[in-house]
Amino acid sequence: GSWSQERKIEFQSSVSIILLNNVVNFGTLQMYESKNTSNDTIAPFLLENNGNAFLNVSLNSTQLWESVSGDSSYYKYKIKNNSAELGSFNWLQSITSWTNFPIGWTSQAISKLDFNTSKDTAKTDVLVTVPPQEPAGNRSSTVTFTASLGE
Repeated sequence: GSWSQERKIEFQSSVSIILLNNVVNFGTLQMYESKNTSNDTIAPFLLENNGNAFLNVSLNSTQLWESVSGDSSYYKYKIKNNSAELGSFNWLQSITSWTNFPIGWTSQAISKLDFNTSKDTAKTDVLVTVPPQEPAGNRSSTVTFTASLGE
């Protein structure tokens, strides 16, 4: 029979991320001491879009300090480019300046992370400052990244 000029093409979006660096370790810190990952001497989180669509990435964290509850200026993050893959996300709609980690709630951090192999990664810097009343001991926190379709 005759063929129609109209075509219907459907694509299924794949929402998939992976943490290429999933641990940030600051070692031993003293009272009031600050350290961060912004100069890459301590490796920041490195996230990759493994899907086939632009993604929005949200994050949240568990409590880091014993003496401070909830969001605080003693535990912050910011998103930055991976220098090997510039332009991987929408800079103006992403959290690119130091911001308190969301404790107990989720916040969108990265907007429209690209899926093209040449620019599909983003770094998450972490900044910690030991609070003045913090008792000695080991500390840890779990940061959870969640991806959604970024249309």
